[in-house]
Amino acid sequence: MSELEENRLPEQDAVEPSKAGEQPELAGEETSSAATPAVVESEEPAETSLVNEENGVLVETGDQNTGESTSPLVDNPVQDVSSTPQQEGEVSSTVEPAPEEPEDSAEESVNIEPDGSEPPAAEQLGALSLGELLERLRKLMGENITPVVRGEVERLKIAFYTNLRTQQEQRKHLWEQEHDSSEPYEPEAIQEEVQFKEVLGKFKERVREFIQKQEAERLANLEARRAVVEKIKQLTERAEVKDDTWKEFNQLRAEWKNIGPVPQAEMESLYESYHHQVQGFYDYIKINQELRDLDYKKNLEEKLALCGQAEDLLAEEDIVKAFKALQSLHAQWKEIGPVAREKSDEIWERFSVASKHVNERHREYLEQMRAQFEENLKKKEALCDTAEAILRQERKSMKEWVAASKEVIALYQQWREIGPVARKMSDKIWHRFQDIRDEFFKARRAYDEQIREEGQENIQKKLDLCVQAEALKESADWRATAQELIDLQAKWKQIGYTPYKKGNELWERFRAAQNYFFERRNAVRDQERNEQKANLEAKLQIIKELEEFALEVTPKEAIDALKALQARWAAIGFVPFKRKEAVQQRYRELLDQLYSKLRIDRRELRMQEFRDNLERIGTQEGGDGASLLGKERSRLKQQIKVLEADRQKMETNMSFFTSSNSNSPILKQLQERLTSLQQEIDLVREKVKQIDRRAKEEKAKKSSDTDSTEQ
Repeated sequence: MSELEENRLPEQDAVEPSKAGEQPELAGEETSSAATPAVVESEEPAETSLVNEENGVLVETGDQNTGESTSPLVDNPVQDVSSTPQQEGEVSSTVEPAPEEPEDSAEESVNIEPDGSEPPAAEQLGALSLGELLERLRKLMGENITPVVRGEVERLKIAFYTNLRTQQEQRKHLWEQEHDSSEPYEPEAIQEEVQFKEVLGKFKERVREFIQKQEAERLANLEARRAVVEKIKQLTERAEVKDDTWKEFNQLRAEWKNIGPVPQAEMESLYESYHHQVQGFYDYIKINQELRDLDYKKNLEEKLALCGQAEDLLAEEDIVKAFKALQSLHAQWKEIGPVAREKSDEIWERFSVASKHVNERHREYLEQMRAQFEENLKKKEALCDTAEAILRQERKSMKEWVAASKEVIALYQQWREIGPVARKMSDKIWHRFQDIRDEFFKARRAYDEQIREEGQENIQKKLDLCVQAEALKESADWRATAQELIDLQAKWKQIGYTPYKKGNELWERFRAAQNYFFERRNAVRDQERNEQKANLEAKLQIIKELEEFALEVTPKEAIDALKALQARWAAIGFVPFKRKEAVQQRYRELLDQLYSKLRIDRRELRMQEFRDNLERIGTQEGGDGASLLGKERSRLKQQIKVLEADRQKMETNMSFFTSSNSNSPILKQLQERLTSLQQEIDLVREKVKQIDRRAKEEKAKKSSDTDSTEQ
């Protein structure tokens, strides 16, 4: 090659380098692993986690599998060179160092990405099953070791152990509900956990081997670069300059560029030594202006290409990707030699402007992330406040504890859906929430232990209720038994906690006895409803016959026919309750209409019926007629006493009404009832007279028969 190496230090990047081996922390950062829950019970053995990249090489980092895990910091591929860029200029016959480029053209930036900038797909890992997470890890085993692959494995590990703990807690909780405290809990082995640890161990072994290989390569690269610097130094110590000297110098430059990265701690001094020897070589050989111009032209073309690439980054939608690409462009800019003095400021200004816009977009992105972190922090603080309020509530029943547990679990699900918070607040807010959860479930376990003994007593109480319910299930006294069973249900509800499995068995037994009785009762009621429907049809038929009743016969025949219909009506059983009143009212209306047409006084009609009954009693054989008449007379006399007592009571009630209440509807109703009651008393007294008259006639008849016999 006929090109010249630059005779100055590398130009300043738009990215301010961090200290060797460190990653600067951004206030307000948190990873996108979004509030990973506390360490799982079957916690992974403590060993080095995955790796970060430093100066283009992966290095080990400590395991962070506690609290809200944070994903590793963003890799910093930019070499740390804090030297100040120099101005590029023409070379005279005696080459002098070019003046420095102005420092204010360099745009300062922070060489980080906000935690939580990983792909959105990582946010969905919490919804995957253990098997799906294991399968993803196996697929990543075939990938090359890169920061992206390492970060994905780290997120898979966090999601896997979070999911694993959730399953273990659920299994333990279900076991505790179904078993007594005297039985020790032995967790079941989860096959996916064993397989996941095995695959993860193999991956970590690959990472360690890769790191060792890179560290060895770094050291080898350091020695190779030092050898190049020494060889350039030796070129300046030769007695004379030959044609091969320039070719050898270019070969050393090419060899320098092809050597890989070196340890960060040695990089600055190495570059200073290299550029010092290059400058010395330029001074030594006093290269002519023509060769220098050719080198300037080549360097200008390369830097113009970098400017174009930097300007293209302004259209890149992925801000983080654009920022990383800009870092790479700055690293390439350092490796390119100087350009002509008159082009130096112009080309650097163009590159700096493009870098400034990319850095501004990245800075705005960081500000947005900080704002999002603050919003997420407020949401998580609100969840903590809610959880603390639940913790302070007083609960006295298992139902209340179960409801509160569901609320706490729901809060945890909401927590997982909220994004990350600032790194400095991540552990603090997570430990606050986790401490509340631990305290709540500790109190829940204490309550479970306390009511376990009570549960054994409640088992006996519910067993007694089952026995009582089974004793009543065959009863045919529907109303009373139904009420007793309802009372048993109320007692059942008042009994407190019973162990889950035994409680379900007793409930099924108790409910079976209840269902058996009510199914029998419902079957009987269905039969009664069918009978009532048939009775309704029969009474409707009688009503129809009354509506069509013809009065063309004699009154006696008409009355006999009506009595026959009344007898049929009385023999029919109950009808549906909803139709009872209407059917009875229609029946009475038709009878009243017919008897009214027959012009027969109803009181006289009842007396006639009574006389007919007396006639039948008197004609009975065996001498029972007199006895029956005596019983009937006693019954009627007792009825008179009851009716007269009712009349006296009604008259007393009416005496409370004043003359001003004479138009009162209630008073009128009482008067009508009093009149009706008096008529009823008169009717019963008339019946007594009829019995006395009948008895007198029977006595006279017997006396006459006796006299005839004696004669």
